[in-house]
Amino acid sequence: VYDLANAGLVRYHLLLSQDRDYEKALRPLIELTESSDAAAPGSPLRAFAYAGLCIANQRLGRIEEAQAARAQLTSEMQDDLRRTEGRMYELLQSSLDALGE
Repeated sequence: VYDLANAGLVRYHLLLSQDRDYEKALRPLIELTESSDAAAPGSPLRAFAYAGLCIANQRLGRIEEAQAARAQLTSEMQDDLRRTEGRMYELLQSSLDALGE
């Protein structure tokens, strides 16, 4: 339940809020990456969390942190994200383009 609440906060800050508060998305994203559910291989929460970290850090100009989060995303994880979290996937692609990937 706590992971779902954090995921909801992330969705709000990255996708729904008019001001797109990337800074406020960081804490719940970090907590998601540290949760046991997100640590499980193949977990959709893992892809969501690292994609969110990449997006938020890239938008905040924290390029090294964005690249570190990107390094955690396999192509399979990105495919899963595309299927399950279309809007997050689009933001991720935009951030990856900005990072030159």
